[in-house]
Amino acid sequence: MKKNSLLLLLVLLMFSFSCQEKVDPLLACGVENPTENLDWLNELIEQLEVTEFGRTFNYITEGIFQDQTLFVLQNCCPNCNSVPIFYDCQGNVFNTAEISIADLSEVQLIWKSEFSSCTVGE
Repeated sequence: MKKNSLLLLLVLLMFSFSCQEKVDPLLACGVENPTENLDWLNELIEQLEVTEFGRTFNYITEGIFQDQTLFVLQNCCPNCNSVPIFYDCQGNVFNTAEISIADLSEVQLIWKSEFSSCTVGE
């Protein structure tokens, strides 16, 4: 009897883990894939891909700042003194004096060229 009870418990436990609700993918600016579905971001990436500097050194991250999604154009150029450029969902530039990378949460890499020298996201 104990053996049957244990077997029943294991089967019920297995079913409880396999019947989870399907979780919707995280949306950024209301879309699943911002690099393809936000026209301004797609155009920015296309512009970066056609220049050697853009392909080699630039990358784009996404993060949350005060409950809104921001996209950050950054580079890993070893000889450049540059600042990241922050964009909102509509492609408007934020004043970089008001925000830094450290102010973002849930930061993730969303684009870098296949020819990139950057090690971010590896």
